Amino acid sequence: MAVALEDIRARLDRGLEPAPSLGSLKARIGMSRATPIPRRKPPRASEALIDAMIQVESLGDPNAVSPKGAQGLMQIMPATAKDLGLADPFDPVQNRQAGTLYINSMLNRFEGDPELALMAYNWGPGNVDKWLSRGRPSKAVPKETRDYVEKLL
Repeated sequence: MAVALEDIRARLDRGLEPAPSLGSLKARIGMSRATPIPRRKPPRASEALIDAMIQVESLGDPNAVSPKGAQGLMQIMPATAKDLGLADPFDPVQNRQAGTLYINSMLNRFEGDPELALMAYNWGPGNVDKWLSRGRPSKAVPKETRDYVEKLL
């Protein structure tokens, strides 16, 4: 322990070393200043998943309305439709685009985890956030949501 304390005292006596610059870090790993740092692409739902969601959500009926008020092919709730700028929830093209945008935003929010993204699509992202913060209690997720995710994954 005495050696460690002497080492720390010696470092303090010399003064703190400044943090290395991004350029010097790149040089250490062989990157030039012109080498771009790769960026992670945002996660995207596959067309197959979108098609499967449409089948589970509405059986492909563009005029479907759920008992809770979700509308169209991807069963988008009116408040979500408004947030997404969906003018006509019964237009199949608009509904599919909005639903795809929404599931992709859930994938991004939940760091590419398809199970959490689908739970959020069905149950709502706020509910999933609360569930995660409570340690993922198994009985807290509604049966409808568990069944929904199971059908799609």
